[in-house]
Amino acid sequence: MAKEFRYSEWDGSQEGFNLDADELMDKVGVQMVMTYEGKLKGMFQPWREPTPEEQEKVQALTDEYYTWFVEAVAKAREMPVETVRRYATGESFSAKQGKEIGLVDELGDLDTALDMASELSKTPRRLQYVRPRRPMLERLMARGGASVAASIMAAVDERLYARIEYR
Repeated sequence: MAKEFRYSEWDGSQEGFNLDADELMDKVGVQMVMTYEGKLKGMFQPWREPTPEEQEKVQALTDEYYTWFVEAVAKAREMPVETVRRYATGESFSAKQGKEIGLVDELGDLDTALDMASELSKTPRRLQYVRPRRPMLERLMARGGASVAASIMAAVDERLYARIEYR
């Protein structure tokens, strides 16, 4: 039997999906045995059907998150809660649409955002692009590591594969 899970994303949208794990487990001969304390400790397990109580709890949490999100947006945007609720349906808006309905302040690119941040913080705009640190092996390989790698591969090749030489 398919399981339905629902979750709420940070933007207040509600998502759901079905997972039919118990049927798959039956087909491959896997049986799940769980031991735990507390009647709700096993919530969200994909190999069993959720109980009505679990479904009610999940729905209550989803409703709470959704209400919190709608109220937070309404307060931050100084909009009526009902207006925000009309928009908070999980659909996507283009940037232009978001600006038209009052959910976006300005349209622009990264430079626009950096200029605005600099202006708001009253600090000069100084950018320093930072690259993530490469792993040690990658750094070693970049500095003449090709010859080291070739030596290692030759040694591995020599040990793994039998060699027959005809003289």
